[in-house]
Amino acid sequence: MKYLVICMLGMISLNAHAIKKDCFCKFQTGTNWANSGGILVKDWGKISEETIGVGANSAENKCKAKCSSSPYGAAYNWDGANSNTLRGWACSAGVPSGQKVHAISKAGLIPSGSIDHTMGKVQRTAAVYNCPQGGSLNYQSMTMVPNCVETVPSTLSCPNGYWLEAQISKCVKQACPPNSMPGSPNWAAIGAGSMGGINGEYKTDDQDGSRFFINAARTCPAGFQLNGVNCVKSYAANLVSAATCTLVSP
Repeated sequence: MKYLVICMLGMISLNAHAIKKDCFCKFQTGTNWANSGGILVKDWGKISEETIGVGANSAENKCKAKCSSSPYGAAYNWDGANSNTLRGWACSAGVPSGQKVHAISKAGLIPSGSIDHTMGKVQRTAAVYNCPQGGSLNYQSMTMVPNCVETVPSTLSCPNGYWLEAQISKCVKQACPPNSMPGSPNWAAIGAGSMGGINGEYKTDDQDGSRFFINAARTCPAGFQLNGVNCVKSYAANLVSAATCTLVSP
Protein backbone atom coordinates (compact mmCIF):
# COMPACT_ATOMS: atom_id res chain seq x y z
CA MET A 1 0.00 0.00 0.00
CA LYS A 2 2.85 2.33 0.86
CA TYR A 3 4.40 1.92 -2.60
CA LEU A 4 1.01 2.31 -4.31
CA VAL A 5 0.48 5.66 -2.60
CA ILE A 6 3.96 6.79 -3.54
CA CYS A 7 3.35 5.72 -7.18
CA MET A 8 0.04 7.56 -7.34
CA LEU A 9 1.61 10.66 -5.88
CA GLY A 10 4.35 10.45 -8.48
CA MET A 11 1.81 10.22 -11.32
CA ILE A 12 -0.06 13.22 -9.94
CA SER A 13 3.20 15.12 -9.78
CA LEU A 14 4.06 14.22 -13.40
CA ASN A 15 0.63 15.29 -14.65
CA ALA A 16 0.88 18.55 -12.74
CA HIS A 17 4.13 19.29 -14.51
CA ALA A 18 3.11 17.93 -17.94
CA ILE A 19 4.68 19.83 -20.78
CA LYS A 20 2.18 21.85 -22.79
CA LYS A 21 2.29 23.71 -26.08
CA ASP A 22 0.44 26.89 -26.93
CA CYS A 23 -2.08 26.32 -29.74
CA PHE A 24 -2.58 29.09 -32.29
CA CYS A 25 -5.14 29.31 -35.11
CA LYS A 26 -5.80 31.58 -38.05
CA PHE A 27 -7.87 31.71 -41.23
CA GLN A 28 -5.91 32.57 -44.38
CA THR A 29 -5.16 31.81 -48.00
CA GLY A 30 -2.04 29.78 -48.68
CA THR A 31 -1.28 26.30 -47.42
CA ASN A 32 1.12 26.81 -44.52
CA TRP A 33 1.46 28.87 -41.37
CA ALA A 34 4.22 31.07 -42.82
CA ASN A 35 1.66 32.18 -45.42
CA SER A 36 4.25 33.37 -47.93
CA GLY A 37 2.31 35.23 -50.61
CA GLY A 38 -0.99 34.51 -48.87
CA ILE A 39 -3.59 36.79 -47.28
CA LEU A 40 -4.52 36.77 -43.59
CA VAL A 41 -8.29 36.70 -43.10
CA LYS A 42 -8.61 36.25 -39.32
CA ASP A 43 -5.97 35.65 -36.66
CA TRP A 44 -7.43 33.97 -33.57
CA GLY A 45 -4.11 34.07 -31.73
CA LYS A 46 -3.67 31.58 -28.91
CA ILE A 47 -6.80 29.45 -28.50
CA SER A 48 -5.64 26.76 -26.05
CA GLU A 49 -2.77 24.95 -24.35
CA GLU A 50 -2.32 21.31 -25.35
CA THR A 51 -0.42 18.66 -23.42
CA ILE A 52 2.31 16.87 -25.35
CA GLY A 53 1.36 13.33 -26.30
CA VAL A 54 1.81 10.82 -29.10
CA GLY A 55 -0.23 9.88 -32.19
CA ALA A 56 -3.79 11.14 -32.08
CA ASN A 57 -3.10 12.62 -28.67
CA SER A 58 -0.15 14.71 -29.79
CA ALA A 59 -0.32 18.41 -29.06
CA GLU A 60 -0.25 19.07 -32.81
CA ASN A 61 -3.28 16.86 -33.54
CA LYS A 62 -5.25 18.26 -30.61
CA CYS A 63 -4.41 21.77 -31.76
CA LYS A 64 -5.54 20.95 -35.31
CA ALA A 65 -8.87 19.73 -33.93
CA LYS A 66 -9.28 22.96 -31.98
CA CYS A 67 -8.67 25.00 -35.16
CA SER A 68 -10.69 22.87 -37.59
CA SER A 69 -14.42 22.42 -38.19
CA SER A 70 -14.77 19.65 -35.62
CA PRO A 71 -17.42 20.45 -32.99
CA TYR A 72 -16.29 23.40 -30.91
CA GLY A 73 -13.31 23.97 -33.25
CA ALA A 74 -12.52 27.57 -34.20
CA ALA A 75 -13.74 27.00 -37.76
CA TYR A 76 -16.95 25.25 -36.70
CA ASN A 77 -19.17 28.32 -36.43
CA TRP A 78 -17.69 30.07 -39.46
CA ASP A 79 -17.63 27.22 -41.94
CA GLY A 80 -19.16 27.24 -45.42
CA ALA A 81 -20.71 29.71 -47.79
CA ASN A 82 -23.49 30.69 -45.38
CA SER A 83 -21.21 32.52 -42.96
CA ASN A 84 -21.71 36.18 -43.81
CA THR A 85 -19.16 37.15 -41.18
CA LEU A 86 -16.45 34.99 -42.71
CA ARG A 87 -17.39 36.25 -46.17
CA GLY A 88 -17.06 39.82 -44.90
CA TRP A 89 -13.63 39.09 -43.42
CA ALA A 90 -12.37 37.44 -46.62
CA CYS A 91 -13.76 40.11 -48.95
CA SER A 92 -12.50 42.99 -46.81
CA ALA A 93 -9.06 41.38 -46.65
CA GLY A 94 -8.92 41.51 -50.47
CA VAL A 95 -8.87 37.78 -51.16
CA PRO A 96 -8.95 37.45 -54.99
CA SER A 97 -11.64 35.53 -56.80
CA GLY A 98 -10.96 31.79 -56.94
CA GLN A 99 -8.73 31.63 -53.87
CA LYS A 100 -9.68 29.44 -50.90
CA VAL A 101 -9.73 30.33 -47.22
CA HIS A 102 -8.15 27.72 -44.94
CA ALA A 103 -7.98 27.18 -41.19
CA ILE A 104 -4.35 26.52 -40.21
CA SER A 105 -2.93 25.85 -36.74
CA LYS A 106 0.41 25.91 -35.02
CA ALA A 107 1.28 24.05 -31.82
CA GLY A 108 4.31 25.51 -30.08
CA LEU A 109 7.11 26.64 -32.35
CA ILE A 110 6.51 24.10 -35.13
CA PRO A 111 3.68 24.99 -37.56
CA SER A 112 1.16 22.51 -38.84
CA GLY A 113 2.39 20.73 -41.96
CA SER A 114 -1.00 20.74 -43.65
CA ILE A 115 -4.32 22.56 -43.91
CA ASP A 116 -6.62 21.86 -40.97
CA HIS A 117 -9.78 22.72 -42.89
CA THR A 118 -10.82 24.52 -46.09
CA MET A 119 -13.67 26.84 -45.28
CA GLY A 120 -14.72 28.29 -48.61
CA LYS A 121 -13.70 29.83 -51.92
CA VAL A 122 -14.06 33.51 -52.74
CA GLN A 123 -15.93 34.45 -55.91
CA ARG A 124 -15.95 38.02 -57.15
CA THR A 125 -17.67 39.75 -60.04
CA ALA A 126 -16.62 43.19 -61.23
CA ALA A 127 -18.99 46.14 -61.28
CA VAL A 128 -20.53 46.86 -64.67
CA TYR A 129 -20.76 50.43 -65.99
CA ASN A 130 -21.90 52.05 -69.20
CA CYS A 131 -21.84 55.47 -70.86
CA PRO A 132 -25.44 56.50 -71.62
CA GLN A 133 -24.40 59.82 -73.17
CA GLY A 134 -21.89 58.19 -75.49
CA GLY A 135 -18.15 57.76 -75.31
CA SER A 136 -16.09 54.98 -73.78
CA LEU A 137 -15.20 53.88 -70.26
CA ASN A 138 -11.91 55.18 -68.92
CA TYR A 139 -10.41 53.29 -65.95
CA GLN A 140 -7.74 55.20 -64.04
CA SER A 141 -7.34 52.05 -61.95
CA MET A 142 -9.27 48.80 -61.81
CA THR A 143 -10.08 49.58 -58.16
CA MET A 144 -11.55 52.98 -58.98
CA VAL A 145 -14.91 53.95 -60.47
CA PRO A 146 -14.39 54.73 -64.18
CA ASN A 147 -15.57 57.82 -65.97
CA CYS A 148 -16.86 58.18 -69.50
CA VAL A 149 -14.84 60.04 -72.12
CA GLU A 150 -16.27 61.15 -75.46
CA THR A 151 -14.02 62.66 -78.12
CA VAL A 152 -15.16 64.47 -81.27
CA PRO A 153 -13.24 66.59 -83.81
CA SER A 154 -13.21 70.32 -83.18
CA THR A 155 -14.87 72.64 -85.68
CA LEU A 156 -12.59 74.97 -87.71
CA SER A 157 -13.75 78.49 -88.50
CA CYS A 158 -12.31 81.65 -90.07
CA PRO A 159 -12.97 85.40 -89.82
CA ASN A 160 -14.98 87.13 -92.52
CA GLY A 161 -13.02 87.56 -95.71
CA TYR A 162 -10.89 84.40 -95.20
CA TRP A 163 -11.37 80.95 -96.64
CA LEU A 164 -10.50 77.73 -94.85
CA GLU A 165 -7.71 75.40 -95.92
CA ALA A 166 -8.80 72.45 -93.75
CA GLN A 167 -5.82 70.25 -94.67
CA ILE A 168 -3.45 72.62 -92.89
CA SER A 169 -6.01 74.11 -90.44
CA LYS A 170 -5.28 77.59 -91.77
CA CYS A 171 -7.44 80.54 -92.74
CA VAL A 172 -6.22 82.24 -95.91
CA LYS A 173 -6.71 85.67 -97.48
CA GLN A 174 -5.33 86.97 -100.74
CA ALA A 175 -2.62 89.58 -100.13
CA CYS A 176 -1.04 90.52 -103.47
CA PRO A 177 -3.28 89.66 -106.42
CA PRO A 178 -2.31 86.98 -108.97
CA ASN A 179 0.36 87.95 -111.54
CA SER A 180 1.52 90.84 -109.39
CA MET A 181 4.76 89.01 -108.45
CA PRO A 182 5.93 87.43 -111.72
CA GLY A 183 8.70 84.81 -111.40
CA SER A 184 8.30 84.34 -107.64
CA PRO A 185 8.72 80.76 -106.34
CA ASN A 186 5.55 79.00 -105.23
CA TRP A 187 4.70 78.95 -101.50
CA ALA A 188 7.85 80.69 -100.35
CA ALA A 189 7.68 82.23 -96.89
CA ILE A 190 7.84 85.98 -97.12
CA GLY A 191 7.67 86.67 -93.39
CA ALA A 192 5.45 87.35 -90.45
CA GLY A 193 3.17 90.35 -90.46
CA SER A 194 -0.35 91.53 -89.84
CA MET A 195 -3.40 92.32 -91.89
CA GLY A 196 -6.28 94.29 -90.46
CA GLY A 197 -4.85 93.92 -86.96
CA ILE A 198 -4.52 90.14 -87.24
CA ASN A 199 -1.06 88.60 -86.95
CA GLY A 200 -0.09 85.88 -89.35
CA GLU A 201 2.35 84.83 -92.08
CA TYR A 202 2.75 85.86 -95.71
CA LYS A 203 3.60 83.35 -98.44
CA THR A 204 3.74 83.44 -102.19
CA ASP A 205 1.09 81.45 -103.97
CA ASP A 206 1.12 79.39 -107.17
CA GLN A 207 -0.34 82.25 -109.27
CA ASP A 208 2.50 84.76 -108.92
CA GLY A 209 0.73 86.47 -106.06
CA SER A 210 0.85 86.19 -102.26
CA ARG A 211 -1.47 85.10 -99.48
CA PHE A 212 -1.84 85.76 -95.77
CA PHE A 213 -2.18 82.74 -93.44
CA ILE A 214 -3.53 82.60 -89.87
CA ASN A 215 -4.47 79.68 -87.66
CA ALA A 216 -8.09 78.60 -87.92
CA ALA A 217 -10.16 78.95 -84.75
CA ARG A 218 -11.24 75.69 -83.12
CA THR A 219 -14.57 75.43 -81.29
CA CYS A 220 -16.36 72.60 -79.47
CA PRO A 221 -19.98 71.63 -78.93
CA ALA A 222 -21.63 72.52 -75.61
CA GLY A 223 -20.29 70.44 -72.75
CA PHE A 224 -16.98 69.67 -74.50
CA GLN A 225 -13.57 71.18 -73.89
CA LEU A 226 -10.82 71.65 -76.44
CA ASN A 227 -7.92 69.25 -75.96
CA GLY A 228 -5.36 69.67 -78.72
CA VAL A 229 -7.24 69.37 -82.01
CA ASN A 230 -10.18 67.44 -80.51
CA CYS A 231 -13.08 68.20 -78.21
CA VAL A 232 -13.41 66.04 -75.09
CA LYS A 233 -16.28 65.54 -72.67
CA SER A 234 -15.87 63.59 -69.41
CA TYR A 235 -18.67 62.56 -67.06
CA ALA A 236 -19.39 59.96 -64.38
CA ALA A 237 -20.08 56.46 -65.65
CA ASN A 238 -23.47 54.91 -64.97
CA LEU A 239 -23.46 51.91 -62.61
CA VAL A 240 -25.37 49.04 -64.18
CA SER A 241 -24.61 46.40 -61.53
CA ALA A 242 -22.46 46.61 -58.41
CA ALA A 243 -19.41 44.43 -57.77
CA THR A 244 -20.09 41.29 -55.74
CA CYS A 245 -17.97 39.19 -53.41
CA THR A 246 -19.29 35.87 -52.12
CA LEU A 247 -17.96 32.78 -50.38
CA VAL A 248 -18.93 29.43 -51.85
CA SER A 249 -18.27 25.85 -50.83
CA PRO A 250 -14.76 24.78 -51.81
